[in-house]
Amino acid sequence: AKAAWPNLRGSQNANLVFLITTDHGLAGLEKNVNLPMLLGDELMNNLDVATHDAIGHLSDEARIVRYHLRAAELAWQHLQDEREAETHLRRVLEYDVQNLEALEKLTGLYNELGRWGDAVRILGERASTAEDPEIRRELYRSAARLLDDKAGDLEGAIEWAERALATFEAVHKRADHPEAVSTRTLLLELRA
Repeated sequence: AKAAWPNLRGSQNANLVFLITTDHGLAGLEKNVNLPMLLGDELMNNLDVATHDAIGHLSDEARIVRYHLRAAELAWQHLQDEREAETHLRRVLEYDVQNLEALEKLTGLYNELGRWGDAVRILGERASTAEDPEIRRELYRSAARLLDDKAGDLEGAIEWAERALATFEAVHKRADHPEAVSTRTLLLELRA
């Protein structure tokens, strides 16, 4: 049966398709089944509408967040639809602005698309909500590196590296600590 999946095609005249399976991985959309090829354009549009209608009836926010995270993954990894993936990740953040998984995926999506400003903005949002100053400092350093290496924005990179250094020094009160020296070295490299 597995070998037949690539050749399955839905009827072009169908208005409704039932997909009956005992394979729980398939039913949970955890397998890479080419649904667009199976259903065709018209039925895919109907599937999309039915999915959105179904999610509209959910009241459990945790389930809604899980749905949008999974839908974003399917859109990005399997359908190569970055706009749809971004829409679903943004919906997650409407329910949980600090959802680390959504923020990380959104940063990765923006990096992949070369949207450096958006990636840095997300890193900044993550840093502003991070309780651990070490995580905050590392996010600032990541933004500095991204601006320097990818965006070619030296001034922006210096600004973010200075935030990283200030965050570290505010916590550790030691200018000679290896992490402070490392961040100062980054600043010197950026200014050179």
